[in-house]
Amino acid sequence: NQLNANQNLACIGIKHFYPNGDLQSLGGGYVNNFIGWGKLEKNNLSNIITKKTGYVMGSFFFCKTSIVDQIGYFDERYFIYFEEADFCLRLKKAGFDIDCIQDGSVIHVGSATYNGMSKSFYQRYSKASTQYVLKWHGFLRACIAICLSIIISIFYESRRQYLYTITKFHLRGLSDD
Repeated sequence: NQLNANQNLACIGIKHFYPNGDLQSLGGGYVNNFIGWGKLEKNNLSNIITKKTGYVMGSFFFCKTSIVDQIGYFDERYFIYFEEADFCLRLKKAGFDIDCIQDGSVIHVGSATYNGMSKSFYQRYSKASTQYVLKWHGFLRACIAICLSIIISIFYESRRQYLYTITKFHLRGLSDD
């Protein structure tokens, strides 16, 4: 109903919960363009009906068909991760709104495709984040994002063990189409 009620609303997401009942996200988030990482919105805003967001999570993504016909499909250069952020940025640049509605929810395991924060996850995520920053902000900004991502990764134990992988796949994101 909300998609039909608002002509300018192109895409909506809903709240995501982990299987244990903890809130994972309000259904979307924002990309930090300095380091190229996505950040899910997690503030439980039970007193509002809709919330503007930067992108809607691809795990539960509603978009008007007429808008997809106008904007185009997901960019196939993203294998997984950032395809929805890229699509939503195209929507915003075309003047459309993106919201998360709070009267629906879904259970989402989170990172189940790659069994959590594994080497495979960091390979795909690092490459996709670099492709996103490169596409929207250019080569120099992508290089800066790679450097910042590597420096920050040194301080996170969960990321540090994959530092070589993170670096290698960020660089692949610069060169692959």
